[in-house]
Amino acid sequence: MSEYYKMFRIFGWKIYITRHSLRMRNKIHDKGRRNAKYARLVVADQKCECCGIAIDYRCSLYHLLPPTCHERNEVENVRVVCPRCRQNIRDGLAEIK
Repeated sequence: MSEYYKMFRIFGWKIYITRHSLRMRNKIHDKGRRNAKYARLVVADQKCECCGIAIDYRCSLYHLLPPTCHERNEVENVRVVCPRCRQNIRDGLAEIK
């Protein structure tokens, strides 16, 4: 049973969700991220929005809004940055222009 279902415990209740439904949600979520990434690459002229070096579709997304916001993957909310700048932003060493 554990192979097909994922069990969550919420307020003492056992809730079972099929793994298939979890995978479908992730595909929908990933599609929104992918569309936002490609649109933002066009806006940024395929350059890192932190340091300005040329990047391609393997870049990282940086979200300005917190994860709880439902408009998280909108083009205005994401910035495309190179992996080095993404790590520097996490460490507090760089900021988005």
